[in-house]
Amino acid sequence: MSECSKNYMTMNTQTKILFKPLNIAEVNFYIFSLAFTGLAVFIPYILHQLHIAGPQFLPMHYFVVLAGFLFGWRSGLVVGIFSPLISYSLTHLPAAAILPEVVLELAVYGLIIGFLSQKKVNNIFFKGVSSRRRTAGQPKESAPLETSLFCSSPQSGGVYKIINILPALLISMFAGRLARFLFVFLFGLGTNPLAYFKMSLPGIILQIVLIPFLISVLAKTISKVSDDRTI
Repeated sequence: MSECSKNYMTMNTQTKILFKPLNIAEVNFYIFSLAFTGLAVFIPYILHQLHIAGPQFLPMHYFVVLAGFLFGWRSGLVVGIFSPLISYSLTHLPAAAILPEVVLELAVYGLIIGFLSQKKVNNIFFKGVSSRRRTAGQPKESAPLETSLFCSSPQSGGVYKIINILPALLISMFAGRLARFLFVFLFGLGTNPLAYFKMSLPGIILQIVLIPFLISVLAKTISKVSDDRTI
């Protein structure tokens, strides 16, 4: 077993609330799903008061994606469904005309990125990272996905591999947008998802840049806290 894999196993033991999928039988599932849903409602409301346009910068999306990636598809799905519904009930945002398609889009985001982040089948995107960490005498089985995503090598100076987070993020973003387009098309809704897509391009670019960085920083911070606790 590589040193990186050992470090991951230690980190996962010390920080069980992160980097593993939570199921509905765990209290932490409800705690973190509720917390991220609250943030997904509160932060867009604050930004709206500051006249920062939600449709352009998509602040709600961040918490859905982070919940799915860090806590698994169940949490991502719950946050994706309930965040826009609760937001609408309190602030009437997003608008009623686009609420169903927004709920679907965010639910798919959280579901897909949560699924990809916890399934070994997704190692196809990261096998190059894990294979480089094998030594000659080690078996060829793929390292855990979280190892590929969160571990760093001494040569990298402890820098987490942000680029390895991008495939799951991009696939989930594409799937969410596709689901929204198909929903509007199949049900003949009068909304224009293409116009909303063009409007949200600044937010999409920011997501691609910031979300991998946020995940990487959070993972590195949690890992450091875990190391300190073991001293």
